Amino acid sequence: MTANLELAKQRGISQVNIEAINTLHTLLERLIQSYTLDVPYQEARDLVRSANMTLSNLWGFTYDERFDQWTPRFEKRHMELVWAGRTFRCEDTGTVRMIEAKDVGVCRLWGCGNGMIDFGRPGAYSRTVGNLVEVFPVKNQCDGCQAGIPLINGCHRMGEPGGYSNSMKCQADKYKASI
Repeated sequence: MTANLELAKQRGISQVNIEAINTLHTLLERLIQSYTLDVPYQEARDLVRSANMTLSNLWGFTYDERFDQWTPRFEKRHMELVWAGRTFRCEDTGTVRMIEAKDVGVCRLWGCGNGMIDFGRPGAYSRTVGNLVEVFPVKNQCDGCQAGIPLINGCHRMGEPGGYSNSMKCQADKYKASI
């Protein structure tokens, strides 16, 4: 995203400030895109908000939360990292669903069987309603599967065809998810 040059001209924004605006836009985009849950939510949110306030000042506007486009983008990213990819099962109906990034949002509801999740507000609250249980998938730990060795009649066959070969029984069936 770059500065609106027509607006900058109308408001008499200097070239130096236009460059600073463009740099802050790039910084905010990178901050949001590269954010991980290893960084405390409140610290990262405060950084995004502070950079956005600086943007407002560079434009000659008073910061107004109603026009803040960066903090909601950051909150959405945080919530996607917290929720997307998690799988839940309704104990009443047996329904199993995985939350997708498109499902996540501030104060949004997501249903699974007779239950639901209220994603709430980042850093504030979220709640599960009904008899939902999170399902933790188990990674296939078979060494042959992990190495990408072809499976033939239930065994991983290593070595060159016609040459020395070694085989091992696939162990993938020993690792099952609790669905």
